[in-house]
Parts: sequence; C-alpha cells; structure tokens
Amino acid sequence: MTERKNGVMAVMAKRPGAQAKTRLGGVLTEDQRRILAEGFLRDKTRQLGLMGRRTIVAVAPPDAPEAVRSLVGPEPALVAQRGDDLGQRLFSVLDLVFLDPSVDWVALVDADTPTLPLSFLEEAAIALDAGTPMVLGPAWDGGYYLIGLSRSTLREPFFHDMPWSTAQVFPTTLRRARERGLSPHVLRSWYDIDTPRELAWLRAELRQTSPFVRGYPAATAASLDIVWSGERMDRLSPNGASCESVDDEGNLRWLATEQSSTNLGPSVPASAQRSPSESGPEALPLLEHPPAEVSVFTPGNLIEAVRDLRGLSTTRVPRVCVLEFDGDLSDTLERSGVARPHAAWACFHTRMSVFQVDGEPVGMVSRSIGGPYAVLIAEQLVASGAEIILGLTSAGRVSAALRLPSLVVATGALRDEGTSFHYLPPARQVAGDGELAAALAAGLSTLDLPVARGLVWTTDAPYRETRERIAARAREGALAVEMQTASLFAFGEAVAKAKGSLVGVVAHVTNAIDAEAEPFFKGPPDIEERILFAMCRAALAFTRR
Repeated sequence: MTERKNGVMAVMAKRPGAQAKTRLGGVLTEDQRRILAEGFLRDKTRQLGLMGRRTIVAVAPPDAPEAVRSLVGPEPALVAQRGDDLGQRLFSVLDLVFLDPSVDWVALVDADTPTLPLSFLEEAAIALDAGTPMVLGPAWDGGYYLIGLSRSTLREPFFHDMPWSTAQVFPTTLRRARERGLSPHVLRSWYDIDTPRELAWLRAELRQTSPFVRGYPAATAASLDIVWSGERMDRLSPNGASCESVDDEGNLRWLATEQSSTNLGPSVPASAQRSPSESGPEALPLLEHPPAEVSVFTPGNLIEAVRDLRGLSTTRVPRVCVLEFDGDLSDTLERSGVARPHAAWACFHTRMSVFQVDGEPVGMVSRSIGGPYAVLIAEQLVASGAEIILGLTSAGRVSAALRLPSLVVATGALRDEGTSFHYLPPARQVAGDGELAAALAAGLSTLDLPVARGLVWTTDAPYRETRERIAARAREGALAVEMQTASLFAFGEAVAKAKGSLVGVVAHVTNAIDAEAEPFFKGPPDIEERILFAMCRAALAFTRR
C-alpha cells in the first residue's frame, strides 16, 4: 500500500471583485461576476477539505488574503500570491509552501472548476504520494486546472517564459517535462469557467447533477440561480463560434463566423431545441439530443492529446480501416506476422494493426464491440483520414430463411440501441450506403458462403433477445441481430459522409439465437480471414472508382 505523504493542496484564487471573471463581462455585471467567483471559491475550498489534506488558499493581489476569510472559513491557511504574471505567482506559492521542510509535494489547483470530480483530485494525491514527480490536469482550453510537483522536482522551467493564457500552456509544460526526463501523471481533462459558453456548460451540468453527490458545488449552484438572467450573449466563443442567444434553461444557439476554423454546422432554430422542461416529465433523456447541436468534445481534441502524451507523429491511417469486433481474427493475423502494429495510431482505448491487401495497407482495430465503443473509434478513424470504415461482426440469425453460416451485408438497421439517437432524429430504422453495400456483396460472392443484403437488428442488450422480440424483428424484415450497425450507420449519415467517408458492415451469421440445437458454426477454419480480405479488396476497389 502506498505510504501517505505530507502533501499540500493549494487553491489559486483572486479576490472576488472588479477583476473577477472579466471575460464574462459581456453577459454578467461586475456584481454578478463577484457573486459567481465567491461561489467558485467557497466550493473549491470545501472540495479540497473533503480530501483530508492540508489546504492553503493562495490569493491575489498580495494584500487580499484576509479579504476572503469569510468565504473559505477558519481552517485553510491564507497566503499571498506574488509576482507580475501567472508563472511568477504559481512559482511564489510553491516556494513559500516548500519552505516547510516536512512538505513532500504541493498541488496547485485553480478555483474555476466547480464541477471537477473529487476523484480527479484524489487521483492526483495518490500519484504524488507514490513518488510521481509531476501531475498535470489538462483543461479543455489548453491550459491546466492542476499542477502537482514533488519537492525534488526542478520547478523553474515550468513557470518562466510560458505562453500563459493560450492553448499552448499544457502542451508546452508537458514537452518541457519530457525534455527533462520526467514522465508526468496526466489526469483526465476538464473545463474551467472563463467564457459565456463555459458558463452555459456549467449551468447545463448542474441541472443534471444530483445535489446529494459528494462534493456537489452548492455555493456555485446558488450563485448561478442569482446571476442567471437569460440575456443575449452576442460575442465570440473560444472556438470562434458566435453565441447567438442563451435562454433561462441554458439552451444556446451558435452560429459559425468567418473567424471560425472549425466546421460547426448549421445553427439550431429555437423551435428545434428541447429542454427537459419543454419535453414533459415522461420524456426520455435519450430523445433530448438535437443532432444539429455542436459537441464541445471532439475526436480531434482526443487525438491531439494522445499524440502529445505519447509523442506520436501525425501519420494518417490507411484509406480503408476495419472494426473487427470479436478480436480473434486480429490476434491470429498478428501472431502469424500478417498484421503489424500501426505505430502512429492515436487512441487511448485501442491499438491498430496494419496488413496488406494487394499491396495496399489496411488498418484494423479489434474488440470495439457495441454501438458507443464502435462509434467512438469510428469518429477517431475519420478524423485520422480513413475514407471507408468497415465493420466485421459476428451475428445471430433472426430470419429462419437464412442459412447457417452465411453473410449479411447490412443495407439498414433497426435502431434498438442508444448511440444513433445522438446523431440522427428519432426514427425506427437507419439506412447504410447502398452503393458500398452492393460492392461489398459482389466482392464477398466469390466465397463459399451464402451472401444476403438486407436489414439487421442492432441491440444494446444481447441477453434480452426474447423469443417474442426475435419473432417481431423477423416479421419486420430483419435478417440477423448484432450490436453496432445502427450506431455506425447513423454516424456515417450524420458525420462521415460530410467528411467524404463511408461506413459499411458485414455480419458473419453463425448461430440461430433461439434454437439450442443449432451449433455455433463459422464455416471452414480460414473463412474469417477470407471474408476480411474479400471485403477489404472490394472496399479498396470502391475507393478507386
């Protein structure tokens, strides 16, 4: 068990007043900004107090510490931040705390992340207790919400000549650490509250969070209730989108501007936005996702984070990539040397292998089973340059007319899952690309397996495939049941096509799910490899049309 060391958690705070949250000046008055900043500081101090560690509140300007005593209570020590810029102020607090020879490590935490999970801070403390020289908590805007350093870690390089208040703070800090032989422990990213858009994120998150959660930011919630006025926010967001309006429910409308470097999609008419209060008490949260709303978390963000953390190049993935959901085929190809790792695949969750089909590389990612996981990887594949994404899935027979084993090239899917509703409006089915499906079926016709094209049933719950549901899906025209196609097709229609990419799915139907006497039989021993190469060969030919 890791020995608990003498660590200090220090909140970096400004005295609430005229200089508090100035970037919110376009939507909040000075008094409202003060109220909000007071709520942030109360909650962050309380949150750190839950950790059972020594807590310090470091306040700027230097003459301000006692001015915040009524906000933070009698327990935490108050110290002054000193210096002309943020780097100097951070450095001064570290130097001051480390004057105490008993202190083993210090973590500096910003006060502007009221909904930061307590578990993130506890993870930082555990890592520092274990002897990690540096811990970083990256913020979504490119800075960091936490930096923790052990006593022995050289501090000066991380605070002098830094591009403060830019998106380069975290990458620069990480690079400097690596140049000095350090391997920082990097926490999960989170957002701080600097802009009107982030204020709206905060509002939306608090509306969906139980007040009984440990560490719930009650003071922030109360402050928001006071300051939220529903006034218009006619200003630029951090990514160059213009916030057209925000209402009392926290619903925003964003318009792309000439300054925007990101394709934000069309603006969302107010009539198309549905808040919980507008949807009624019986409405399903799953159906409260207007597809035109722009995500604040993008695959590009994640890819860049992986590349920065692992020092990867920006090499594109192959034009054709396969999601091989079961994993056995990938294992076989890697063991035989047919497939080799893709060194530049930037993903926290999976690894990619590459094999050759008629002299052209094809990428393969295995074991991304289920709609959410499959689409998460598909998003990153498209962002990394994939032109065609193929899913190869095992499946159960639904239509009694289907021979076993056989292949089904999906042309559409019943949406009995959740992910597709985040990409497309509610509907019973989603269609795939018909031309790609035809090309795949033609390519697979050379194999000694029956090939059908048609509808599949996508489910999130394979152990809830009842006899009644199977019969109903068969009457609706489903040939087979699996767990990814509807999600992938919805992603393909909503996202991939706009970026010049297509999605296709081949189901290897190997069992009759409702008949115990039917064996799980895939066909000849090499059939899966032959299916893989046939579908990839067809997809490569399709890209050359």
